[in-house]
Amino acid sequence: MKLILFLMICNLTLQAQSYDPRYIKPPPERDPDQVRADQFIQAMRDNAEANRMKAEADEASTHFLMGFFAFILVAASCVWVIRDARKNRVPCIGDEYNEEKDPKVWAVVCFLFCPAFLYYAYRRTKSLESKNLSTVPEKRDKTASAKTDESIVETPVSIPGTMESQLEEFKALHEKGLITEAEFQEKRHKILGI
Repeated sequence: MKLILFLMICNLTLQAQSYDPRYIKPPPERDPDQVRADQFIQAMRDNAEANRMKAEADEASTHFLMGFFAFILVAASCVWVIRDARKNRVPCIGDEYNEEKDPKVWAVVCFLFCPAFLYYAYRRTKSLESKNLSTVPEKRDKTASAKTDESIVETPVSIPGTMESQLEEFKALHEKGLITEAEFQEKRHKILGI
């Protein structure tokens, strides 16, 4: 027991001496050139570390911006899907459209699963084709008749011949009601050079 107590006292004495400034050895003097070289090397390491951290920050911000723009694109397409599904009455399942449910379901599905947007485009096309199937020929007929009316009015200008034959042609068009009185007088003055 006395031995243990003696060893403890010796240990405490040695520890106290290690903290005493009289027992601490001063560091050896360093060469000034070596100090400058060490400072330069440390500055280079700090610069390399700063560049690495900047590159990581730039990469992280680029990834964030790409993700943010992707999110904005998906959110905007979902808003468009809601508005378009309401406007064109595109059904989700089957052929019946439910105004309360279908636009919201389309938006959620397109937001969660981007390939669902392609399915929406397919369903939208089918829905529009089935609704517009009967109205497309009517529009085509109206535009075709308008084009024929324009071609009838413009055709006589390019007919070669004498002034009399051109005047007769325009008079016939005027009598049929295909051109107005003002148009007939304009063409007449043009042919006669008045």
